[in-house]
Amino acid sequence: MKRLLAILVLLASFACIPVQAQWKVVVEGGSFALVDVSFAGETAGYAVGVYGTVRRSVDGGKTWSERLTVPTTDDFRAVQAVSPDIAVAVTRDGDIWRTTNGGASWRAIPSGHPESFMAMEMDISPSGVGLIVGMTADWNDGVILRTTDAGLTWTEVVDPLRGQRAHLYRGADMFDAGHGCIVGSVVLASGVDVHLVCTTDDGGATWTVAYEGPRERPGFLTSVIMTSKSDIVAGGESLLSIPPPLLRSTDGGRTFVVLGHQAGTFVDAAMGPSGEIALAGNKVMEEGHIAFGRHTFLTSKDRGATWSPATSTLPNLQAVALDFAGSAIVVVGADGMIVRRTEGCIAPVVTTDLPGTRKGAIGSRIELGVAATGATSFQWRKDLVPIYDATKPHYVIENARRSDSGQYDVVIGNGCSDVQTVMCMLTVEPDRGLLRLARRVVDIGVVNIGQALDRTLGGILENEGVSALTVRNIAVEGPDAAGLAVVTPDGSFRIEAGAASDVEFRATATHAGIHRAHCVIANDGPIVDTITVTWCGTSGASGLQSRVGHVFFGAIPAGRTRDTVLPGQLYNGTDRRVMITSVDFVGDDYDQFALSETLELPIVLGPGMSRDLLFRYDPRRGGAHNAWLVVTTSAGVERLHVGGICPIGSTGVPFGTVAVGGSAEMVLTFKHNVNMEMTVNGIEGVVAPFTIVDVVPRLPAVVQADERIEVRIRFTPEQEGTHASALRLSFVLPDGDVYSTSKRTLYGDAVRVTTVEEGRPHPGGNTLADVHPNPASDILRIADASIVDATSLTIIDILGRIVVDRPIVRGAGVLDETVSVQALPPGLYTVMVSAAGRTAARSFVKR
Repeated sequence: MKRLLAILVLLASFACIPVQAQWKVVVEGGSFALVDVSFAGETAGYAVGVYGTVRRSVDGGKTWSERLTVPTTDDFRAVQAVSPDIAVAVTRDGDIWRTTNGGASWRAIPSGHPESFMAMEMDISPSGVGLIVGMTADWNDGVILRTTDAGLTWTEVVDPLRGQRAHLYRGADMFDAGHGCIVGSVVLASGVDVHLVCTTDDGGATWTVAYEGPRERPGFLTSVIMTSKSDIVAGGESLLSIPPPLLRSTDGGRTFVVLGHQAGTFVDAAMGPSGEIALAGNKVMEEGHIAFGRHTFLTSKDRGATWSPATSTLPNLQAVALDFAGSAIVVVGADGMIVRRTEGCIAPVVTTDLPGTRKGAIGSRIELGVAATGATSFQWRKDLVPIYDATKPHYVIENARRSDSGQYDVVIGNGCSDVQTVMCMLTVEPDRGLLRLARRVVDIGVVNIGQALDRTLGGILENEGVSALTVRNIAVEGPDAAGLAVVTPDGSFRIEAGAASDVEFRATATHAGIHRAHCVIANDGPIVDTITVTWCGTSGASGLQSRVGHVFFGAIPAGRTRDTVLPGQLYNGTDRRVMITSVDFVGDDYDQFALSETLELPIVLGPGMSRDLLFRYDPRRGGAHNAWLVVTTSAGVERLHVGGICPIGSTGVPFGTVAVGGSAEMVLTFKHNVNMEMTVNGIEGVVAPFTIVDVVPRLPAVVQADERIEVRIRFTPEQEGTHASALRLSFVLPDGDVYSTSKRTLYGDAVRVTTVEEGRPHPGGNTLADVHPNPASDILRIADASIVDATSLTIIDILGRIVVDRPIVRGAGVLDETVSVQALPPGLYTVMVSAAGRTAARSFVKR
């Protein structure tokens, strides 16, 4: 484990009560989950999480950087701060990254393990000797990696149980250059998982099995801390709803004393510079059910002989990892929250609360204020999210918009504790006509130099106010304003409440390449808005021949990126040289795509020469995204349509549970987001036992932008198992445009249907009675009083892949199981339990 460590404890103070320790939320939750934290001394620390998240603190955890740039989007599992500038991080799949400049850059380090494995914990002692432990991909053997140079190089160590019995390692601690301990579980001949402790006295070069837990108390050890060469404290989780014990050894791990069956599933431990130990976990209710939203937090000042509980008034805590920053304790949480404990002083803050409700008109100035005595800091929040730079007693919203509506409060501090005011519900509504733009960025196509192109944008100006809106004029500004004119409407016009108006543009081009202009819509409403218009000038053929005209990236979550390489995409098929002068993106979602390389322009291609094209989908907001990649030459332009989807929540659409021989139907909706009409010829790619029942509108059909296609699907299972399939639309874009003449696939496999069908029904039906918490972050409990003698538990992801598959060793008895889901990526899953040839299932969401 760590010499300095912590648990997830969130505390918002509302009245200052004399206590010795103060907890403060220093980073609010709601971002990517953090899974580990480590400090080197009192000030420099690193926190890591999913999707390649790394954050750094230089003030003992009081403040934290935004996400650092790391060349991976894999989920991290552990981090170790070796010094203020040197840190080592390992991903869940065992990839190791190291920085020597405070996180400014990272490089990959070979792990020394020939295959991919699941890393669980890392610890490096001040001597530079350290460990990474985990398990093989099949969960049958443990993995031990060792470093002697603070993570610069790693080698695999011989596992003392390799090939003998199934086992895995979950926790590790190197006390010094010689003495260390790893913990986990081993499967006995009876099939029961019991506690496992291995020790070393030669710096991790060789390991000895020091302890195996009794069969009567099955479970896993997940955390360990060595307080001396011979004193060891370990905690973990148990099976069969037995509360996990807190164990202590004073003889180097040969024997352990149970200090008490604490109400918790322990996840992390650490020791501070004064010798104080902190142990963190999740509480368990009296009947043995895991109670998420509560926490166990224990401290000891006598090497683990006695323990004191630390309590918090803030609910919804999820223990993940902790570390000491000097005497302070810093905790990171499953929702990205970071909490800090300091030895506290107490001085009360007296404050006046905000009004319970407040209303304001769109476009007006709204001021919220609070008075406080003895306050030294203010932090305004909207919907519990801190507002940037809103740190004064008064918060002013200039030119209020509907999106400013929400719940506002302010957290007031005095250096010792915080006070949270009551919530003020602010509602911002129009009191007259209100302009709304259906689209803010518009690309109207390719224009031949010396000619004009007219393009009508239907319903682009909307009035979402309560009375009629008068648009006085539409002024064209910007670098290419001379080439864009508004044909209709001409002059002042009126839009009734709830109605919309078309705008017809006429574009002319003065040169080859992208033209831009801005249309400012002046009106008598409170909002003056702007439409950005782009068009591409050409004098004829660009001289380039594209290999493909459309690229779809599929679905990826926000915060992750996906790169693509189109070999030889830019090909000169002429008998003369072609000079590429610019490469850029235009269209509604131009900012969601970027080049993956830095181009040194101009690029000259000789006859028959070609060049690869590398670009990236980098979504930062949810929804379907479409843009054009425009390559400009001295003669004209070549356009490539690019698209992708950033799902909000799960990308899958589950049927749920369907009995064999039965059937189920659902309707899937495709929205046409390309900014032009297209002809949809049909639906394809649906694999039996999925069949298409109906499609609205009837195909083939011409579909305009923002129109929807509804597809009714029927699923008739013929055998047990999990089935997934993708729906694809075949479509043709209008003839005459350089991007459009062939059959394409819209959305690819971004919409999936996953079903689980069952065998013979049991008395409780085919759905598991109790699967909670849902959504889950760390531990999932599965219970059903109608199921006895269950034999196996399987978790399947939305693609039908098995991610957890383990036997249930319970003997006779009703189903009541817990399983760790902490290592699973966020998404939709299905848990299935088999008993005597019968199967029951239920879906759950992993946060």
